Amino acid sequence: ECCQSTQDDLDCGLEDEFVNIISDLLDQSSYDEEGDQDTFFHVGAVFNGDRVDFSATYYLQRIAKYSSAGSSCFISALLYLERLKSKSHPIILTTRNMQRLLLVAVMIAAKFLEDFCSPIDCWAEI
Repeated sequence: ECCQSTQDDLDCGLEDEFVNIISDLLDQSSYDEEGDQDTFFHVGAVFNGDRVDFSATYYLQRIAKYSSAGSSCFISALLYLERLKSKSHPIILTTRNMQRLLLVAVMIAAKFLEDFCSPIDCWAEI
């Protein structure tokens, strides 16, 4: 498979633990926008899509499985998302944009931090 992880030096249990911790943080910070109609029109609304039926945990596990991103990429992605939330015009992480913002954050971190990065078509398959 073109996107199979090539990280043999990182213990899978440790990587799974990172994914679980980060996904728990993301699940806690995701805002359910159905409670407030005005949130649909926030600054980050351009990233909104259909509401996904899976959690951040599932999606992070999928990214970890099919990309070459290491643990440092997931931690950096979390920092990128936190920075987006702390801007003067914050982009709010919601169930409608979590999938897009999370994938882009991990992809940017992987391109910056990793010696080998998955081709763009592999990221599109995730």
